[in-house]
Amino acid sequence: MAARACLAALRKARVGVGGGSLIEALVPEGAEYHRLMLSEIFRVDPPEALRQTAGFNLALFLGAVRRREDVRDLRRFRRAVEGVREFVLTPAQQRTLNTYLRQFGATPWGVGRLLTKVRLPDIVRQV
Repeated sequence: MAARACLAALRKARVGVGGGSLIEALVPEGAEYHRLMLSEIFRVDPPEALRQTAGFNLALFLGAVRRREDVRDLRRFRRAVEGVREFVLTPAQQRTLNTYLRQFGATPWGVGRLLTKVRLPDIVRQV
């Protein structure tokens, strides 16, 4: 939904969307990237790894954004050859999550309580 809204806003603003533009490829890939980072982290037995086809070097793109560099030319972030990203929970993250899930449970109340005790960056999947 976020990707569709972003693309709709870009179309409305007439910003490089349409005709197979790079931004039309980057936005859904970026949205899926963020979804996978948070995917299934509150399951007691989460899958070991989740995978995504990588058309862009999103680590390079996000680093450039953090450094406030000009990122308008998306060609510099496009990978020459598509790859595959893996999103994993480290053993330490798994232990942390399992401890809290055993203590509070995997119900919406338990997950809400867990989120008051742990920093979100400490439990998102590593890429």
